[in-house]
Amino acid sequence: MTLQEIEANALQLIPQQKRYLIQILTESLQNTEPDNTTPTETLTQFFQLSPLAATIDELDLSRDRCLPPNRISL
Repeated sequence: MTLQEIEANALQLIPQQKRYLIQILTESLQNTEPDNTTPTETLTQFFQLSPLAATIDELDLSRDRCLPPNRISL
């Protein structure tokens, strides 16, 4: 059976049968894909290991206190 035939047959199913088919396909995908939902490290660890962490002394993270020019008219 070709993919086009499967698609045509699936479109002819009643809503209850479509839901069941979607459920089975979803479950089959969940069993084959790696679980990426659990982080292996904390967000802090992620940023500490980032290449940007080496440049922290070079970055100016201070906030510019001057107001932007009034170029926008509403």
